[in-house]
Amino acid sequence: MDKGINIDPTAPTGTTTHVVGSLLTVSWTTSSAVSTGTFTLWAADGRGGWFIGKQVAASGAASYSTTITLDVHAGSGYTVWIGYWPPEGGDQCYAQSQGTFTVVTGATADLTGLALSGSPANYSFAPATYSYSGVTVLNAVTSITVTPTGAGVITVNGTAVASGSASGGINLEAGAANTITVVATETGKGAKAYTITVTRNVADIGQAYQGGIVAYILQSTDPGYSATVQHGLIAASGDQSAGIMWALSANQHTSAGVTGTAIGTGLANTNAIVAQNGAGSTYAAGLARGCTDGGYSDWYLPSKDELNKLYENRVAIGGFYTRGWSGSFYWSSSELAGNPGEAWGQYFANGFQDHDPKDLTECVRAVRSF
Repeated sequence: MDKGINIDPTAPTGTTTHVVGSLLTVSWTTSSAVSTGTFTLWAADGRGGWFIGKQVAASGAASYSTTITLDVHAGSGYTVWIGYWPPEGGDQCYAQSQGTFTVVTGATADLTGLALSGSPANYSFAPATYSYSGVTVLNAVTSITVTPTGAGVITVNGTAVASGSASGGINLEAGAANTITVVATETGKGAKAYTITVTRNVADIGQAYQGGIVAYILQSTDPGYSATVQHGLIAASGDQSAGIMWALSANQHTSAGVTGTAIGTGLANTNAIVAQNGAGSTYAAGLARGCTDGGYSDWYLPSKDELNKLYENRVAIGGFYTRGWSGSFYWSSSELAGNPGEAWGQYFANGFQDHDPKDLTECVRAVRSF
């Protein structure tokens, strides 16, 4: 029922003191649930001054709570007024908060502790150092611990996370600027927001990155590994084909000289296969080379060992065609040594690596290096 209701303010009550610019909690109940119309809030200074004017839409409840920012002048005798406006000109009603409050000028809230920790090689800051309330913040973020004097609210890229210790629930997007905002609040002081921009320079397997999905990160035993710069493989976000020949008909029994199987050989293999078969998308390596996902043009058909990394991380990468035994076979760019008519591939239904004649039509998932 939206007409003829009574409003009963439940906060603020008593006599309290607040700082100009601080947040004031206002709550109220209604004599019946209100599903339409709008509540409007004001702060009155007792001398005929009215401020704020915040609106709260009725939501079908009989109990409401919100905060207003005390953008008012310092003074005493303040009260909060709550008015209800039903739709289409129905009966209006008003109520005044119990007690009065005083608004004074004063300091804003501050953080007694803000600790951001992580691996310096993985992140970059703008600027590189932050110092809040005597706490210096350096380097990178993998976890956040916030200890405001009163209460705190943390948001990461606009999404709220737990106040206090917010470790493990923070997902920073790789290759993008991430905005972390901490709002400190303290009784009797104005709220203060701290904003930190962090760019995560590393990627995780399964994460969208540079035109596809991170499929593998090079380890210390892999060719091309660097202890200071992350390298790895990116898989296209979807298959390029569920069935295409390894080579054109004229070259299906002629070696392209691509017997390399190790991680790091797929690009050279693909270059040699394309040189043999020419431009076009009617064979596996040519189709992979033609991929332009993310605006990149350096996609290629993975080597045997690179393809195996896609299989090992297939769940995180996603989108692989695994229906049945024969329907899950993916081509690699590695020929079978000693047999120019066959090339290596892998069954994504069970991980078995096998070699097939080049005239068979199998699946293709392009990759690129980063």
